[in-house]
Parts: sequence; C-alpha cells; structure tokens
Amino acid sequence: VKIRGNRVELLDIESVIREIDYVDDVTVQTVKNNGNNELAAYVVLSSDLENIELLDRVQDYVRDQKPDYMVPSYVVELDKIPLTVNGKVDKSALPKVDLNALHTEYVAPVNENEKIIVNAFEKVFNQDKIGIYDDFIRLGGDSLTAIRLLSYIEDFNINVADILSLKTPKLIAENLNKF
Repeated sequence: VKIRGNRVELLDIESVIREIDYVDDVTVQTVKNNGNNELAAYVVLSSDLENIELLDRVQDYVRDQKPDYMVPSYVVELDKIPLTVNGKVDKSALPKVDLNALHTEYVAPVNENEKIIVNAFEKVFNQDKIGIYDDFIRLGGDSLTAIRLLSYIEDFNINVADILSLKTPKLIAENLNKF
C-alpha cells in the first residue's frame, strides 16, 4: 500500500510489532483519513497496559526500527483478531478507529503567526479545531501536503523540510525568525 507517497508492506510492520514482549497478536490495516491512507495496528496483548501508554509504546518501538511513515497512527487493543472462516483477518469485523485520536488536546493559537499557521493546517487538512500542538505527520501530512500548506503561508520564509521536521504549528511559528 502507499502511505504518504511511500510503498509499505503491512507484514513488515506487523513483524516489528510482534517483537514487542507484551504483544500476542497483531494485524496492521489501512484506514482513510481525509483521502489519505493511515496505518492502524490492531493488537492483542498478553498483559494490561493503559491505552495511551500502548499507543506511545508501539509507536516508539516501530519508530526505532522503521521510518516515520511506517509508524501506525492508530493502535487499537483487541481481545482477539477477528478471522473469516478461511482463517484470514476479517477486516469488516475490526472496530473503526477514532479519527480524532490523531489530535492532541486542543490548545488555541495565541499569537498572529500561530493563528495563520493553524488556519493553514485547517484548510489543508479540511478540519476544524486543529491546535498548536497537533502534529503535521500524524494528521496525515506528507511532502505534497506540505507544499499545499506553503501556498497558504507563502509570506513566511519556510520550506517543506522545515514543516516536516518541526511538525506542529507551535514549533513552526517559534522558528519563523530563524529561517
């Protein structure tokens, strides 16, 4: 499948997640978010973890082994992976992911630069209530999306690499004077 313009083998990501001690089973699937494919890992755990901790732990582990675009945006804990009568993953029986989980707790922009950048994020992702700590990559951004974002903030001396490395409206606004 294609994730943020990169070809990804879902089985590669599954094999990395299976290496985690407390993961008994996993399936990685794609979900649509604003027309973009995002990765969702459905995991069966051998021990209890808090959901937020699970997301961070799985993402950190995969990030240590694979590039950012191969890190699942969503991690859902299941009691067992649903299977069809043929023994394959029953994708229709998997729970829908909460697309709003990509957002951090909403924090409104406080200065003019933050307001302009957040407004550009909202236009590019066609979403409301994007806060200053929301991550460009986690929202589904890629280099093409960054180019579109630049068209809304062309008054600033900023480039695609800056957006992809700084990721949040807060960090982008804070670093505008350094470019």
